[in-house]
Amino acid sequence: MVFYFSGTGNSYHVAKKLAEGLGEKMIDMARATREDAYEYTLKKGEKLGFVFPVHAWAPPQMVEQFVQRLELYYEEDVYTYAVCTCGQSAGETMSILEASLEANDLSLDSGYSVITGDDRIHACIISSLYQLPVQSVAVLHSVRDICIHPRSG
Repeated sequence: MVFYFSGTGNSYHVAKKLAEGLGEKMIDMARATREDAYEYTLKKGEKLGFVFPVHAWAPPQMVEQFVQRLELYYEEDVYTYAVCTCGQSAGETMSILEASLEANDLSLDSGYSVITGDDRIHACIISSLYQLPVQSVAVLHSVRDICIHPRSG
């Protein structure tokens, strides 16, 4: 299950590529918050992912609050990862998110940052890699690597 929050579309597109690559469902954290929808059940073997932009070298406050209110039901230990999109640096984003997860008895197994550089990552929807700017190709490869080679710990 891939939970995402996106303002400009960068994190949405990364989340979409991850969900497609992993064969998992996407949940918009902003919409879930508006609908007061915090209860979810993970299927056996399903990963738990969070994708969001970096705001002032930290996760957006809404993401932290969502994570803390999240009620998950699952049968076995869950592999939890996060991907943040940022211009240059993720700052303390992953350690702050990890604290929010731990407050909800969850742990962060892997954290990634995808440097988008600017708000033009939406170019990833173009079908041919050869038509994409070099930076967007690097983002696609980063997302592909996360799907194929998740790090642990």
